Amino acid sequence: ERFAKSRAMILEALQKSGAPSISIAVAENGKVVWEESFGYADKEKKIQATPDSIYALASISKSFTGTGLMVLAERKLVDLDRPVNDYLDEAKLTVHAGDAHRVTLRRMLLMEAGMPMHWNIYDTSKAARPPSQDESIRRYGIVVNEQGREYVYSNFAYGILDRVISRVSGKGYSQFMREEVFEPLGLSRTSVTITPDLAPHVVQNYDAAGQALAPLAFDHVGASAVQASVHDLIRFGLFHLKSRVPGRKPILSPASLDRLHEPSSLIASGAGEIGESRMALGWGILNLGGRHFVIASGSAPGTTSRL
Repeated sequence: ERFAKSRAMILEALQKSGAPSISIAVAENGKVVWEESFGYADKEKKIQATPDSIYALASISKSFTGTGLMVLAERKLVDLDRPVNDYLDEAKLTVHAGDAHRVTLRRMLLMEAGMPMHWNIYDTSKAARPPSQDESIRRYGIVVNEQGREYVYSNFAYGILDRVISRVSGKGYSQFMREEVFEPLGLSRTSVTITPDLAPHVVQNYDAAGQALAPLAFDHVGASAVQASVHDLIRFGLFHLKSRVPGRKPILSPASLDRLHEPSSLIASGAGEIGESRMALGWGILNLGGRHFVIASGSAPGTTSRL
């Protein structure tokens, strides 16, 4: 009954918007107090959405990538204040402004390394596919602003970071995230690459006209490609709130979690209706109405996500 008003708002939104489904979860004091799904995971097949249905998270992927990179930092396999180029192979960043030594992993996470806005998104129903990561870095890994001067939202910055994760760990990004983040945290419906056992649970995305969309591919996987159920996503949030969940491995210390949430000195967006926001290491930090928010959000064709 506590969420009756919210439930009514969701049902009204579904009816007015034509969105196929909405899934929601709420946690309080370290425990999940509500999770529910409304509408269809697949309209044609009349498959109902459930809290275990897997949605494309779009840019919430960045908070997962930041978490994975911090795992490597805690193991002292990377230093967040060393240059990104130290961790890349023969394909290096091209630096036209500032100093290559100041283009660090931390600044890349904070989106203040001088990378411009860039993304390539591919419709998998068509022939075009992303080039190799090294080829993308050669083409688009271009630093055009002085480091630390301004915040510029860059999906490709996180594409470079997923390449760092794979180079340092010796595993592909998808494998590393599965073995070192998702599985230890008990996130069984969270993945970068959809395996056959997960495929039946993946939500079908639709465009504004209600037409089914093909899955997307990216040249910046670490920025956009993670998919998860709302059941898993709320538990990922609880992990970042240092809540203890039975059976979950402590992949990061409390101090490392604090480091992930430390905001930049640069303002990401001004004090408009939502207040002043700053970037942290894969997260947004917002102070509004005397409350402190750690947030992540994503949007791509057919999906919108909030944490």
